[in-house]
Amino acid sequence: MEFDTFVMARLLTGPTPPALNDEQKAELQDAHLAHIADMWASGKLIAAGPASGTDGLRGVSIFVCSVDEARQLSESDPAVLNGTYVLDYATWHTPHAMIAQGDGIPPRSAAEVRG
Repeated sequence: MEFDTFVMARLLTGPTPPALNDEQKAELQDAHLAHIADMWASGKLIAAGPASGTDGLRGVSIFVCSVDEARQLSESDPAVLNGTYVLDYATWHTPHAMIAQGDGIPPRSAAEVRG
């Protein structure tokens, strides 16, 4: 059986996130979403979205590149750079052609998410 290989990045709450007011939080969220859209436009990010669970899980991203490339792309996120989030990475293998790409475009701001 053939397998496709991906990098999965888990976005986690940082150990000491900065204290931000509502305006700063909104600006940071928009910068975070714009960064995700830019990574998707690079062709190396195929999926990303919010998640919840144990250990402060906030989101998951799936990349089609090396772990080093995924790390370089995702760790330039403004919300990672300021300590709001941290990331961990894993290589993930799934049977060939089990992942189907859609034709949507990710939002670049919270206003786009809300419609």
